[in-house]
Amino acid sequence: MTRTIAIIGAGFGGLSTAKVFREFGFDVTVYEKDSEVGGVWSTSRRYPGLTTQNVRSTYALTDYPYPKGYPEWPSGQQVQEYLEGYVHHFNLRDCINLNTEVTHASLDEQAGSWTVDDRGPRVCMGVQSPRSIRAAVSQALRRTPVADLAALAPFARHRRTAGTRTDVRPGIRRLKAYECEE
Repeated sequence: MTRTIAIIGAGFGGLSTAKVFREFGFDVTVYEKDSEVGGVWSTSRRYPGLTTQNVRSTYALTDYPYPKGYPEWPSGQQVQEYLEGYVHHFNLRDCINLNTEVTHASLDEQAGSWTVDDRGPRVCMGVQSPRSIRAAVSQALRRTPVADLAALAPFARHRRTAGTRTDVRPGIRRLKAYECEE
């Protein structure tokens, strides 16, 4: 029996998940609606001058360090290039569907499997789009409001993240985060 995994998103989480599941013998398909890997670091989602909030040594995958010569605070473009290098190094390109949006995923509880509908131009694993495939979804995303910063104002004069100081800016009312759910 073939064990199939569908991963939605080709950022840090999606790519590292794809690598690990492949190592365990799963048939992996990664769906990425953008034209390149990188998640929030892809060209369409980053702005000029964007850098990481963390130094490169704390913002790398443990089995793939940043290239020598990268600055302590990599730019958004460098992070995206790093993730492209990760894909190349671990031979993940053949399982990634770029420009492919997942339009629907539904669980067949009786069969214990998922059907994933997508829209995209790429051919992956010999199946042409649009298609429905049976898959176990290992990473699904949902939007959830997390914090009302106004309530945190008395405590948030300065916040520390990875040893750096970040001032809380006035006028920000709500943060949104994306949570993974199984």
